[in-house]
Amino acid sequence: MPNPTGVDRSAKFVPVWVVVMVIAGVLLMTAGAVIALLKPEMLVSPGDPISAAVKVYAGYLVSRNLAVALALLASLLLRDRRALTLLMILTALIQLLDTGTDIVEGLRA
Repeated sequence: MPNPTGVDRSAKFVPVWVVVMVIAGVLLMTAGAVIALLKPEMLVSPGDPISAAVKVYAGYLVSRNLAVALALLASLLLRDRRALTLLMILTALIQLLDTGTDIVEGLRA
């Protein structure tokens, strides 16, 4: 049946609020990667030495965060709603677990 509105219904629509949330996720993940790459001393308590182990784990953080950020951007550009959903859940879970870890470590200090 012809489409009287002329709107291409085959194009995948991504709501604006989803785009905003995905971009926020990309920015958070990228910020974490940049901090780990340029200022790994921010990953430890003030006054703690920056050891080789801290630098290795900072490298892992850079890799993890950039991989998620790039996957989010690719999914957004491809308008793959299923992948966006799963990646946003992963991003939220990472942020929650990182926050929980920071709280626990703050209580131990």
